[in-house]
Amino acid sequence: MERLKKLRTTHNLTQEKLAEMLKTTQQTVARWESGKGEPSIAALKDLALIFGTSVDDLLGQNPFASDANSAPTTNHYYALAHSSDGFWGHLGVRAPGASKSTWYPITLREATRLDNAIANASSDSPWIVATTLNNRALVINVATIAQLSMLDDNADEVLDDWELGWDSYEGHSPEIYRALELHLLGLPDDDTSETFKQILVDLTQEEGFDEDEVSACLRTTKVHFSSGATKELTVSDEKSYWAFVGAEANSEELTFDLSDMEAGLTVHIPRLQVAMLDMPLHRLGDAARAERSKLEAEAAEELAAGALAADAVLKTRKTAPKAPSRKKSTR
Repeated sequence: MERLKKLRTTHNLTQEKLAEMLKTTQQTVARWESGKGEPSIAALKDLALIFGTSVDDLLGQNPFASDANSAPTTNHYYALAHSSDGFWGHLGVRAPGASKSTWYPITLREATRLDNAIANASSDSPWIVATTLNNRALVINVATIAQLSMLDDNADEVLDDWELGWDSYEGHSPEIYRALELHLLGLPDDDTSETFKQILVDLTQEEGFDEDEVSACLRTTKVHFSSGATKELTVSDEKSYWAFVGAEANSEELTFDLSDMEAGLTVHIPRLQVAMLDMPLHRLGDAARAERSKLEAEAAEELAAGALAADAVLKTRKTAPKAPSRKKSTR
């Protein structure tokens, strides 16, 4: 795992120190870094917590990365980990009718991309998308949102407009959000260490979460309308993903399909009425991986079908009767 070695060295950790944090041996860490061994799922989650990243990023499989070689995303400050795309500051979004902005922690790479996307938005292409370090995926209509702000962490707080939620400063590892959902909704998660489980217990007690709050934070999509109204919906992961992808590509579809297929509820909302969609990022990641697996399976099926067709043609040629030879004339 080359990524593990880079993360460890840029965070100034020796193999011995990292092994101590994981309650394992230096030899085990060395085997992981050399590729001679692989961490368990539980160890990968612990590594993700230590480095403020995700299991997907550790494995080079982040579905929202520009390519497989992109630097891993971490909620640690970017200047402290030069090989990572780390915490830069905040994106502030003030929805229509709101008196204050909602502030989302973002990475340096995302800040740079958003700055360019906002500057190039137009009446014909008003949509921009953002992924945040506190597990949110945003779809924003620049033409109807009340205000967008970008604040470097080195800058002063915005007077009278600076309220942060429990995870809005630097965010948490994506694995925290996944596990928190399972933990508080009573779903099993056996592939976690005792240390990881204790962190969840401590966080739950510290924040005083209940099931309804977790559901609202990790399972629902919040729709901000240009009229100033808001609505919370439970949206199928696949529908959320395609709403995000369609907005990123500035699709010409007239509505967002925000249906809950499991509940049998179909919901279409006109795009012109939407100022922002605020969706749980880990669920979009699940849908992106499912879509990638689907495409890979279809490609494998096409390849297999092509191989069978080629084999059938070859067999036909081998078994076809030979044409009679034509003797030369003796005249």
